[in-house]
Amino acid sequence: MNSARCALTLVTPCFLLLGNLPTSAQSVVVVPPERTSSLANNEDDAPLGNVDQHFQQIYSSSLLTGINVGDQITGLGFRVTAGQTDVPTQVVPNYRIWLGQSAVAPSAMSLTFADNRGAGFTQVRSGALNITPGLFVGGPGVNPIGMIDFSTPFTYTGGNLLIEISYDTFPAGGRNAESESPYNQSLAAAAFGNGANSTTAFAVYDEALVIGLRVVPAPEPSMALPLLGGLAYLIYRRK
Repeated sequence: MNSARCALTLVTPCFLLLGNLPTSAQSVVVVPPERTSSLANNEDDAPLGNVDQHFQQIYSSSLLTGINVGDQITGLGFRVTAGQTDVPTQVVPNYRIWLGQSAVAPSAMSLTFADNRGAGFTQVRSGALNITPGLFVGGPGVNPIGMIDFSTPFTYTGGNLLIEISYDTFPAGGRNAESESPYNQSLAAAAFGNGANSTTAFAVYDEALVIGLRVVPAPEPSMALPLLGGLAYLIYRRK
């Protein structure tokens, strides 16, 4: 048999198999997990507020149920607290987000932002935030999470997660977002500074902002290499 024809015959079914390999589906993981579908006990203007802000939030790895090492986080979001209206349509001049491992436990959170930044600290978003109609929806009950997309996906490498956000004033007005406070400070803590460019916080709180993390699971070990290896061997034998 012609070796080229043989190779083509074998390649076709193998690539059909490769094309049918499973793909990972994204999901939204809510932190803290006990507030996935129930109202938190408090609120905070920090993520969606009316004044320039710079803050950090640390979540213990034990709260990150549904997120595994190697998974990618491609966006995050907040819920407008019950009883408030939608965040108005507007453009926030600059909304910056960083993610990384926390260098400290929540209970040891520092007032100096730099001291809390650990391995893999990465800026995942910058620039203007366009708040379109219905992005952050208000209402009387548990409201949907409005997601902010990242320009750079963040790969979770384990450990406690640090989220840092800096933004300019919402020119058309902001809203309060759901928060769990007081919260177990061994599991979560937040530090808030004055102004978008502050480098230190004025206080650390035993607080867990209710946040949604859009997660894309790490790909499972692929059959691609074994299939291609077997293909090469069969072609060799046919020759």
